[in-house]
Amino acid sequence: MVHLCKDSNYPLIKMNTKKVDFLHEHKSILDKEGYVWFGRYGKRKLDIKINESDKSIYIILKDAVISTNKSFICEVIEIVDYIPEDGYPEYYEQFIDNIKQWFKIINIYEIDTEILYEKFVAHKSGKEAKKVLGSIAPIAILRPI
Repeated sequence: MVHLCKDSNYPLIKMNTKKVDFLHEHKSILDKEGYVWFGRYGKRKLDIKINESDKSIYIILKDAVISTNKSFICEVIEIVDYIPEDGYPEYYEQFIDNIKQWFKIINIYEIDTEILYEKFVAHKSGKEAKKVLGSIAPIAILRPI
């Protein structure tokens, strides 16, 4: 169960799954190991930290593939800048050297993208999430309304 707080911000990372069933690939490892690593590639690292008092944070992953339009909320307990030894789907091997950050996920939930559009806005500008998600920016910070 996910409990989102109005006073909190949630990083949104766009991803491109193309020919991969993202949820199946990650959930199968999560169910087996109790965690799965999500690799984010791009030009720069995100400045996201997990406070000791929090122990975990939630991030939102949004599929950039228009035909699928899937979104996920993930509970993350660790963020690292090096390639983990194991615990990530095999398809990452194709582009593993381009991954800038790894997020250790302990829960992943698929959510209806319409919920993002209805219940979130951009943290700083207050723009509707739908407009933010329609931009070319690969990341955004959202807050619930």
